[in-house]
Amino acid sequence: MEARPTSRVGLRGDLALLAALALVAGSVASSAPASDGGSSAAQTAKKKCKKKKPGAGAAKKCKRKKPSTPPVTPPTATAASLSISPTAVNFTPGMPIAIGGSTLPQTFTVTNSGGSPSGPLSATITGANPMQFAITSNNCVGMQLAAFSTCFINARYQNALIGTQTAALTVTGVPGGTATATLSGSGTI
Repeated sequence: MEARPTSRVGLRGDLALLAALALVAGSVASSAPASDGGSSAAQTAKKKCKKKKPGAGAAKKCKRKKPSTPPVTPPTATAASLSISPTAVNFTPGMPIAIGGSTLPQTFTVTNSGGSPSGPLSATITGANPMQFAITSNNCVGMQLAAFSTCFINARYQNALIGTQTAALTVTGVPGGTATATLSGSGTI
């Protein structure tokens, strides 16, 4: 049997047909949706994770790596921190009071702006003329002030001297620190 020479037209047609098929195959492959977002690493991992067929030995367990996430760290509570408001009070603005007289009480608000409770609170009047001022009520004394909470102290000026007197209302907690308000008042005859 003698081989028949192929015609040039037939060979060119075959080559053109092969080129067209290759082009179509390439476009189909590139437009096919990938099940894992197109990641070839994920496809490789899937192939490695197949179980062996029964009878071919012990079954292989498939372990997939979970994505690592950093551990969640709970926020740390800030330390107790005391403040007082108002920070300064003049009990006799422009109107001195007579010896033996007193003013109405002024309310002071003590606040723990920290994220932890304070230690037990104490309140004292100190300074140059502490005897001219008095605490009239105090719901802070001995209290462990919770985080972001307040308590109240009332104080007044009670004149026994002529002239201007000063003192300080100091609230302390350990932990919590110290908060101070400046007090002043004037006395006359």
